[in-house]
Amino acid sequence: MIKVALINDTRNHSHYGCSLVMDNLEQLLQKNGFHVEWSWPVHKDWRLHKAELLALPKVDVVMVNGEGTINNSHRKKYAQALTEFAEFSYEHISPFCYLINSTLFNNSECSYQQLRAYRAIFVRDKASLGELKVHGCNGRWVPDLTFYGEGNSSDHVGSGVTVTDNTLRPMAKRLKRYALKKGYQYITMSLAHPRNKPLWKRPRTFIKNTWIWWFRDRHRSSKPEAYIAQLKQSRFVITGRFH
Repeated sequence: MIKVALINDTRNHSHYGCSLVMDNLEQLLQKNGFHVEWSWPVHKDWRLHKAELLALPKVDVVMVNGEGTINNSHRKKYAQALTEFAEFSYEHISPFCYLINSTLFNNSECSYQQLRAYRAIFVRDKASLGELKVHGCNGRWVPDLTFYGEGNSSDHVGSGVTVTDNTLRPMAKRLKRYALKKGYQYITMSLAHPRNKPLWKRPRTFIKNTWIWWFRDRHRSSKPEAYIAQLKQSRFVITGRFH
């Protein structure tokens, strides 16, 4: 059994697609003789917790979930953390370190040089593959893992049109206005919840999430399967997301 560590584990996140990706990835690993020994949570900067990271059990392979995080590395610390991780893994954890399920956009030249330390890079869209090539990096395109799995395929064709949101607020608002104008169903892929952002860290965001959760999202299931079931009821889906 090959022992694997997963970096940037997005489960228990307020985003349906994030949980699905990790669950599907672990399912695929188990089918192919791999065992997930441990995982490192998203938004926990490994550079600030090196001692904790090095105290974890030894593994043979490290897989870093890009999950749309690697963009604008000149100003985003989590993008920087993921580009820097391969070299750290090579020296201290395992030389077999892979970047998977990633999107890449508008990163610094230094970041692309650091990405070369990964043994292989797998991106989930053709634009990211082109971004790698422009900067002299090798990569392979593999479709997004969000809807992988037997339970997510269906011959059933629903009715009507559903519009989903976007990570950028202005675009999300445009999509919502478009749905209302056309009479389409509009559903967000992310769930608002008080625990998403602590009160002490971002008071305004905490209050906003609490308000939205109480009047809208507390009645929605947090299980990704429930979201997929909603999408299956539609004949056509317009989305502002990769998932």
